[in-house]
Amino acid sequence: ALHMMGHIEGEIRLPLVSMTDSNLQQLRSVINAYGLI
Repeated sequence: ALHMMGHIEGEIRLPLVSMTDSNLQQLRSVINAYGLI
């Protein structure tokens, strides 16, 4: 969410992994609904 809002870079470090496309779309939808992006 912070990356989508432009607050941080998009890099992640182990042990974290990238979100699945479906989860990413759901997150984008929610933060868009709140007017954050």
